Amino acid sequence: MNINKVCSDLEFVNCAITKLEVSNNLIAILPDDSFDIKLKFLPYFGTNSSDEYHGRLEISLSVVVSRDDVDDSTAEIELDMDGFFAAPKDSMSEEEFKSMVALNGGAALYGIARGKVEGISSMIFADGKIVLPFVNVMEYYKQAESADTDSKKRGTRKKK
Repeated sequence: MNINKVCSDLEFVNCAITKLEVSNNLIAILPDDSFDIKLKFLPYFGTNSSDEYHGRLEISLSVVVSRDDVDDSTAEIELDMDGFFAAPKDSMSEEEFKSMVALNGGAALYGIARGKVEGISSMIFADGKIVLPFVNVMEYYKQAESADTDSKKRGTRKKK
């Protein structure tokens, strides 16, 4: 297939790490270690120029590795990144742009974050590294929307 037939006008402008915290008191990753992974996407859409949409997507990722048989044996990596996106207004509607930033931008940023976590973890452990699973970004948003709807029904809101 000619990739030009499926290319998007969504432009990935750049991304930057806005927060990186690492704590570790494990020497190596072991097969029985437990992993707790939390992920959050937060899209922001501000002022557009006369001919271009602009958007930012924040990804917040927390990974905690723990060892059940030893107290206080944990490693934690917290990573926040911002990705910046743009698209010509004549190529799509504003709603299409927002949807593409959320889905395509989310998949791109998560892929970048996976690589960063893998690289960082390979440097802090004598043996092993953290390899994050792939995420179905569309399913992420469905589950997040469902959780938000449930909390509104109960009269509570989830903290952002």
